[in-house]
Amino acid sequence: KLYVGPIATDINTGAVSAVIRQPIYNNGGKLVAMGGVDLQINKLNDMVERIKFQDKGFGFLLDGDLNVVHLSKRTGHSLSTTDE
Repeated sequence: KLYVGPIATDINTGAVSAVIRQPIYNNGGKLVAMGGVDLQINKLNDMVERIKFQDKGFGFLLDGDLNVVHLSKRTGHSLSTTDE
């Protein structure tokens, strides 16, 4: 199962990111490794901004607890946790 960690801000750079991890199992089902990467949320926000649903809808991004991480600026609302 893919795991996305909580949103965090780098204290040194101010970059907003989340850790995405995936357990890796061998053929016997034993956990042998954990793969992961830091994903900068600002890049995801750009992707969310480009989402359209039948040329009318807007994109949004939720975390694992269903909190709004980013809501398209086209809605006119500012609900992004990455907005300053």
